[in-house]
Amino acid sequence: MLTMRKARAFFRFIRLRFNRSLGAMIVLLALAGWFMGWIRGMPAFVIAFIGVAVFLYRKTEDRPAESLRSQSDPEPVVVAQNPNYALIQIWAEALHDEGIPTEIRDEFMGSILTQPGRSYSEIKLLVPPRFETTAKGILDKRNLDKHSS
Repeated sequence: MLTMRKARAFFRFIRLRFNRSLGAMIVLLALAGWFMGWIRGMPAFVIAFIGVAVFLYRKTEDRPAESLRSQSDPEPVVVAQNPNYALIQIWAEALHDEGIPTEIRDEFMGSILTQPGRSYSEIKLLVPPRFETTAKGILDKRNLDKHSS
């Protein structure tokens, strides 16, 4: 059941923006072409890389500068961190389902271009301070934060 929730949250994340859907489709087509023998070697890698770039593309105006804060609110607090961006996004969706606003902060190049299994940066999931205990409780209850640092 929990796996189905994670899968639904992940697919909802992909469908949320057109560039994510397009990027995922390009990566899938590149992988299918490589496995079927239609595209070999470097062209398959380049097409897959372009798909990942399209998937991760964000316009500057898409990023809310002060999405969680008004002038009277304090700085958001970190409730989870992990080098896996998709996992952080799934956790954020779980909190959004409960009505808790979230913000994700990451060092983009460090989290994407590092070798698998090695991370030079952690992606952080933040919530307003008034939701900190509730958010941690939800993540604990759903067993979503067992991999967080």
